[in-house]
Amino acid sequence: MGALAGKGASICSFVGGTAEDTRSAIELAEQGALHCLVFECLAERTIARENSAKVKNADKGYTPSLHERLRLVLPACKKNNIRIITNMGAANPIGGAKAARKEAKELRSKLEEARDNARRDPLTDLPNRRAFEEAYGAHSASGNQIMVAVCDVDHFKSVNDRFGHAVGDRVLKAIANALRSACVGHLVARHG
Repeated sequence: MGALAGKGASICSFVGGTAEDTRSAIELAEQGALHCLVFECLAERTIARENSAKVKNADKGYTPSLHERLRLVLPACKKNNIRIITNMGAANPIGGAKAARKEAKELRSKLEEARDNARRDPLTDLPNRRAFEEAYGAHSASGNQIMVAVCDVDHFKSVNDRFGHAVGDRVLKAIANALRSACVGHLVARHG
């Protein structure tokens, strides 16, 4: 906390964590109005339950709702650089920390996959218009020379009309694969 003290730290803490509490914490995190988010859920009964769980299984002993709560707030906390502080580790803080790290890793992986999917044409698996425009913009900003080649498939509508969309899709995939193979080291994207 010392590092935050001089910055006018904003801290949100909630006990028990009802659905309404969680919603409020998520809203504050999404607004970027916080520096720290504190989950406090250690009543004596919770500690006893988690100690009992740890005795039965050394990997247990942390509050099960840790996963659920982290899944809800981690994206906004990551985006706005908000620290999460919790005592939900109960009888097994190391197990709770491992679970939290695993949850964060899975969320990062899903986010990266979603970002990649948003820049990829689902039919041809080539980068899409968004990816092309981002790459073009970055390359233009670098001041390097750019060469762009555009390939248009003439009369493609007639392929779909005559042979059906399934065949048209196979033709587009074949063209994409041929261009990808012939242009190794260059960006090949489906723009339209």
